[in-house]
Amino acid sequence: MKFSLFACFLFMQINSGKAQVPNMVYDIYPGKVSGLASYGAHPLGNGKLYFNAKDSAHGAELWSYDELSAPKMVYDLFAGPQPGTSGAAGSNFCMSGGKMYYSGGSAATGIELATYSGTGIPTIIDINPGNFPSYPGGFVDFQGILFF
Repeated sequence: MKFSLFACFLFMQINSGKAQVPNMVYDIYPGKVSGLASYGAHPLGNGKLYFNAKDSAHGAELWSYDELSAPKMVYDLFAGPQPGTSGAAGSNFCMSGGKMYYSGGSAATGIELATYSGTGIPTIIDINPGNFPSYPGGFVDFQGILFF
């Protein structure tokens, strides 16, 4: 059984139950800058972990990792170096009703409620219409219903 650990500069993998030194899986943002935009990894049930990261060309966006290939950005919601996920998105991820919900957005919406089912492009639910962010957070799943 494997667990993943996110540290400021490294995305690491540790085998549970075995005394091992953590090893870096991939350096998303090479150099002294952290590629980790917030702490936390969230499984969606499709064999992948999802997390909030940034690289030199993109701001904070939703990324995935599946142990078989390098981590990759799911989609550049906010094109360019601007963040497409909230800087606190690691604490704002929540699984509910088979989907992942998080704080995300684009230039057209600002940071709003975003949802991702594991395929395709994340969907943005524009709670506060236009480029007026609502900054949703505090997500809680109760019996398959999302509350925030």
